[in-house]
Amino acid sequence: MTEDFKLRKIITLNYFVFYYLTVLFFFISHKLLSQVGPQFFSFNRDLTELGIIASGLPKFMIQHPVSFLIADSFLIFLPLLIIFDFLRKKTFSWFPGSLLPIVVGLYILLQNIFTQQHPEMLIGLFAMAFCFTTSKQERLYKILSVCRYLFLYIFTSAAIWKIARGAIFNVEEFSNILIQQHADILTVPVQTALGKYYFFLINHPGVSLSLYIGAVVLELYFIIGFFTTRKDHLLLALSILFFIADYFLMRIPFWPLLVLGVTLTKFINKNIRLIPLLQLK
Repeated sequence: MTEDFKLRKIITLNYFVFYYLTVLFFFISHKLLSQVGPQFFSFNRDLTELGIIASGLPKFMIQHPVSFLIADSFLIFLPLLIIFDFLRKKTFSWFPGSLLPIVVGLYILLQNIFTQQHPEMLIGLFAMAFCFTTSKQERLYKILSVCRYLFLYIFTSAAIWKIARGAIFNVEEFSNILIQQHADILTVPVQTALGKYYFFLINHPGVSLSLYIGAVVLELYFIIGFFTTRKDHLLLALSILFFIADYFLMRIPFWPLLVLGVTLTKFINKNIRLIPLLQLK
């Protein structure tokens, strides 16, 4: 087994595990387009989405509900074609690989248009999909480098934004966020253990602020990845810890972003030449 084939095998396994777990999450949450059966769509402040709306596609899909099932079918079955093609050729092909970012990107945008399923949690699946568009090693290395920098940017920019708007200096910040995020379970008479924990954090803003500041420090630590790969194993561990804590504290399923975490693994760093930012062209 060549190093190139092993690298592509790891990328394929990592990507489609996260991909199908996300599709399963959509199914369980009744968020597949055919399950929702949208009757209207929303205008969002996004030029790409406005372009799709201007094309008439959302209106056409509402008028022809079978198109929602077709969209779901592409989402579910296209990866099987790509996996079969990879196992047969031992590499990635421009076709059908080029269809993947198109299908993933379009589905993410349509979900937001129809259901307000915000695409932030799915940006990693869209970015990593470009890995399957090329059989050339150098181009694959560049795509992986971009994905790595994107993962680092997501954390670092989140920390900088919280600091810039002064959120970490507001004692009530995280308590107020928890009230807004968990209003649906905080207003019912029967409280779970998790609900009681949310009440505790809301009623003790100093404790909740400490957790918030800790999260900001963790996010800011990712800036080190822009200058060296030596701490990537630690950054990967911290990202896993962050997403687990975020899910239990905020009930936000950002875990699909961990698909980008493969770019921080030892094997990937050993086999790809990370491209300096100024040379990413």
